[in-house]
Amino acid sequence: MRIYCDTTVLLLAASAVGNTGKEGDLATSSACRTLVEAIGRGAVTGEISTEVMQELLHTAAWKQARLLGIELVGLTAKLFPYPLPVAGQTVVAAAELLRRHPRLGTRVSIHAAIMIAAGIGEVISTDPEFGLVSGLRRLSPADAVRDLRLVPAKAER
Repeated sequence: MRIYCDTTVLLLAASAVGNTGKEGDLATSSACRTLVEAIGRGAVTGEISTEVMQELLHTAAWKQARLLGIELVGLTAKLFPYPLPVAGQTVVAAAELLRRHPRLGTRVSIHAAIMIAAGIGEVISTDPEFGLVSGLRRLSPADAVRDLRLVPAKAER
């Protein structure tokens, strides 16, 4: 099964955003690390797009962590050597999704259009907006770890 990884999963796995020290944030970051480790081991077939890579750079620079963004893109390129492209047709499809779903965010519409074009029906994300698009199923990082029956790498030893 192919599953799309939203940008936040990679950022939280690296603890680059969202880690306020609250229990829920720590649990989500831990689940994201477990997912990324599982993708690295080949236990899960994760997919990303070039949009995810662009968002890594953008978010890191916005958070005054440009060097971290550059490092994350390099690591991501190794973990996902064949990111899905964002073509002009993808942007047109995203615009149509925005027309049909006024509450849908622009970035989510791009990711959703990429997923639909690639035939991917599931996304791991903390963003509930993915649930607005029929045919897509959003899993929170914790739900994905549970549903895919993943265990943290350290626990497997």
